[in-house]
Amino acid sequence: MPRTKTRKKTQKAQKTKPAASTVTRKAAPAPATQSAAAADRQTRRFVRIEVSSPVSFVPFRLPLAGPVDVSQIANGRVLNISGGGLLLETSAWVEPSDYLLLRIGLFENCHLERVVGRVKRMESTGSGECLLGIEFLTREMLHQLVSELPNGYLPSESGAFDEKLRELLSKQIFAKKSSSGPEGAGR
Repeated sequence: MPRTKTRKKTQKAQKTKPAASTVTRKAAPAPATQSAAAADRQTRRFVRIEVSSPVSFVPFRLPLAGPVDVSQIANGRVLNISGGGLLLETSAWVEPSDYLLLRIGLFENCHLERVVGRVKRMESTGSGECLLGIEFLTREMLHQLVSELPNGYLPSESGAFDEKLRELLSKQIFAKKSSSGPEGAGR
């Protein structure tokens, strides 16, 4: 008999527990999450434009055992580009923090050759391809990289995505964006 009474008491206690304790827990409000995403979009320094352009690149990783082998060319496709970097789709496997010598012919009067970029992020597409988020190195960043390498390890024609190239690309991006129509313009 004592077991039966104990079971009934346990069952009674479970039935009489107030459900309000789960209601009083506070969940993070959805608008805060949405505003964080909006804030991330607002902190972007450069306008991005979607493109579909072929790109070839030579990946290299530090520390280098010898000069960068420019014959080890990989190919891919630029998905979007801005003044600070690009998103690249490729079947070549590289690691975050690897460097790339890029060759991109995007617009009629804007050709970028042997621009040095750094892989900032990498993710698989699930179809054997991967997406690479590439940051263009500034003149200061390239100078730092070259100072860490023995002389001649990086091809002499390699360059930084300096302000002059950035301005040229920005003009091309805005010209292309304005010629694509009044998207988002007017009310």
